[in-house]
Amino acid sequence: MPDYILHKVKKGDTLWGISRKYEIEEHKIVQANPEKIKLVKKGSSYTPVIYEGDTLRIPQPDEESRAYIIRGKNSLGMGESAEYELLDSEENPPHYPSEKITWEFYVEEGEENWRKLRLEKEKTGQKFTIIFTNQKLKSKKVRIEAHMKRESSNEKVAEFFMTLDGEDVPEIKKLELLDVNRNKINRKLSYAETLFARAQCTGMEGETLYFTLWEDDAPGAGHSKENEENIIATKQASVIQGLAEVSFSLVYSTMAPIANRKIPHGQKDEGRYHEYYVTVSRHEGSPEEKSSENVEVINPDYTPPPKPQPKKKKAPQPQPAAPKVIHKDRVNNYPKPPASAWKEPKIIKVSLRDGYGKEWTRRPKYGEKMRIYIESENMVNRKIRVRIYDKDKFSDDLLHEEDRVVSANSSYLTITLTKAMQDKGGDFWYQDIFAEVSLYETRQTLKSTIIEVDKTDFSIPKTEGENVVTKNSSEKGKEKNEGKCPNCEKNITAEELKQIFPDATDANRKIVADTYNKYMKELGMNTCWNKAHFFAQAMVEGGKSLNLKKGENMDYAVENLPNNFSAFSATGRRYGPPNELAFKYGRINEKNIDFLKKKYNKPNLITHSANQKMIANVAYSNRKELGNTGGDDGWNFRGRGLIQITGREIYTFCKSYTIKYEKADVLSNPNLVGEKISLGVSTSMIFFLWKKYKRGVPLNKLTLGTKDVKGGICPFVGNNVDIKNKNGIKITSNYDEKQKSFNEVASIIFKVDQCKLTKNKSEEQPISSKVVIEFGENSDKSVVSEKSLNILREVGEQTKNYLITITSTVRDPYNQARVMYDNIVKKGMKEQRNTYKDPGQRVLDTYESAKARGKDKNGIIKEMETKIKEIGPSKVSKHCGDPNIINVFDVNQGMSNPKDFKKAITPKIKTLLDENGCYHLEIIQ
Repeated sequence: MPDYILHKVKKGDTLWGISRKYEIEEHKIVQANPEKIKLVKKGSSYTPVIYEGDTLRIPQPDEESRAYIIRGKNSLGMGESAEYELLDSEENPPHYPSEKITWEFYVEEGEENWRKLRLEKEKTGQKFTIIFTNQKLKSKKVRIEAHMKRESSNEKVAEFFMTLDGEDVPEIKKLELLDVNRNKINRKLSYAETLFARAQCTGMEGETLYFTLWEDDAPGAGHSKENEENIIATKQASVIQGLAEVSFSLVYSTMAPIANRKIPHGQKDEGRYHEYYVTVSRHEGSPEEKSSENVEVINPDYTPPPKPQPKKKKAPQPQPAAPKVIHKDRVNNYPKPPASAWKEPKIIKVSLRDGYGKEWTRRPKYGEKMRIYIESENMVNRKIRVRIYDKDKFSDDLLHEEDRVVSANSSYLTITLTKAMQDKGGDFWYQDIFAEVSLYETRQTLKSTIIEVDKTDFSIPKTEGENVVTKNSSEKGKEKNEGKCPNCEKNITAEELKQIFPDATDANRKIVADTYNKYMKELGMNTCWNKAHFFAQAMVEGGKSLNLKKGENMDYAVENLPNNFSAFSATGRRYGPPNELAFKYGRINEKNIDFLKKKYNKPNLITHSANQKMIANVAYSNRKELGNTGGDDGWNFRGRGLIQITGREIYTFCKSYTIKYEKADVLSNPNLVGEKISLGVSTSMIFFLWKKYKRGVPLNKLTLGTKDVKGGICPFVGNNVDIKNKNGIKITSNYDEKQKSFNEVASIIFKVDQCKLTKNKSEEQPISSKVVIEFGENSDKSVVSEKSLNILREVGEQTKNYLITITSTVRDPYNQARVMYDNIVKKGMKEQRNTYKDPGQRVLDTYESAKARGKDKNGIIKEMETKIKEIGPSKVSKHCGDPNIINVFDVNQGMSNPKDFKKAITPKIKTLLDENGCYHLEIIQ
């Protein structure tokens, strides 16, 4: 650890004051700075003198022995504000300059794999407040590090771990206006351009937001009642992954008259520009919750006032000539001061090129080398920091950073695009990479343009025969109970598949059975539940005849295209009327031409077959979530196989497996998935391994124990599509058919009800009941088992309590402390003393002690949390225990017949306590 920290002397500083600030004797500061501190003799003694502007070294001999901790919440929700602070081992703020304390944040991307988070504004100081809004971070673990700036390094002194799994705060966090390229607007716009409004939200996934465009005639920022007559348009959009976005076309003919009809307050005319802004609200017609900044649109009707003519100057009057005086030149004996040698350093351009220094003529990929070229002025021997990022719409992912000293005004450095960098970036099959160069001296920063870099499958063997499939720890071994069910490990037979694929040939059914049996253990598909869900999907997606060769059938009639693909809908959403692309590429024949002419007023339609290739390209080619990049990707990577795998990304994932299994490269030749039934089976099995749920749980694990095909499995496989009869009337849907296939065929063939992995699942299925069970804001529905819910339903029916509210479930130490604090405030200490046993009493003692010492609410809760951790959370409250062993939750007594409920449920459960207006229930699982 460094021996010194630096202090710059400011006006009013004294040596005594500096020594108190850093808790060190004055003479030690004097000894460390002989060249800066002068000793002035006064009488018989010497007095040290310091000078404003000098930088002093402050010795820190005991710094290594100091220990620090970080205090704050260990569980946060999206949009929730929390404060974190650095304290010493005695829980006091450190005696260290606040501006020299910095904070860094890292998110866990896998076991021992942490990615640094880049915040919009760096956090500094002894304490800070933070709000996380990026939905990509939901449920992830975050490491917070505190650093102290020393003389020659930035040293980590403490770290803290927290998880973003708390309750999200429903809030519109930000509303911004963007141009047509989705960039922030820093220029004047023109009519005929498109304006995008984007709202960033937390805790509002799936909600509909209402955006309104206004012309601004009122002074000041934000929405004003003065603008109520200046409404332009209102549009709505759903919140998806924390974002909702709409577009407004700036139409002169409709917008300019509104802008020009009223002169803004304090102005003579509308002016050179029209000002517009957008508001957003959660309910149609409700007060606006957020307003954007104004954007200026050039006013085509503006006529600048005539320039004032300059006044004519009077001719100067002739002056009498002054007597001529001759002076002798004065000799200057002083040398002319030299011009300053310092010139401002400047970064002119940053560009990315290939490993040979040439412009990229193709898309690079990970594993290759890349050069970062830096053009600059007056930068030689100056220190820079080079960072490489993956561009993201929420926050850019830092892939690599290093410091360099500039050797020439035109220089470059070579970087290898490594697997570690690839893993830190986004999930698509390619990443948008750019470089950022920062000059330490002036903090000047410049970015390069973005290049697209393809991902590389580093697991593909370099030599034939090498194992290409790298399994993680969860895939290498069996689950704890796996192997105990004989039906799980049992091979499927062609005879069993007759009921699933009745129209297929015996030979094809045998290929399906043999392929599934060959790979089911390696791909984690060897359970009764996986078999049942896999073939229930295959019955509908692939069809009962196993006719897979052509792949996804894109032979759609015009009127059916918007029902399947939003790209062919005039509203931009499925089930809208067909747009012009639908009429251009969809099938029109004698069966539907009269209907289309009459329904959509198109008398000039002619018959033509469907352009299947263009339909696929319009529907899929620009779908980035599928990994597609345009061109013919939609057609090339359309749905194929038993469950119709779709998109470049899944074909890329399958490639390493299919090369190993059958030496077939399905990325280069995707038609193989349709042409070879064995590949159609194996790639569909691989899909169940590839598709991920929350916390990275693959689909092949999600199937275990669930009979909810429509809500639990289908959304991960594909869209729900209505199935209609010849008259266009809906008779069923894609999801309904899959649920029916599971219930009536697949679940029976593969005996899911007899599966020993879930032998108790049958009694945990929800029973039919009139009782409605609601969950309060402090409860977690996922930890309450069906067994517990069924007991509530049964007792609710029995006692005529048809609405039961669960107010609280499992808690971490912080939330247990918070609940105890709130109950003390609401109910009083006496009631809490009667509620808790000895461990809880000690936590209540901590409350009283902290209260007596003048601690505020947050300070008291922190001390209570520390005491709970010290005692053991489950000893203080059963709410802190394992819900898989005992379900513990509170039920609100505000029901119709609470006394009857208490009497009826007591013999059915382990424990019932009457506390804080709730029934505290404990049910053994």
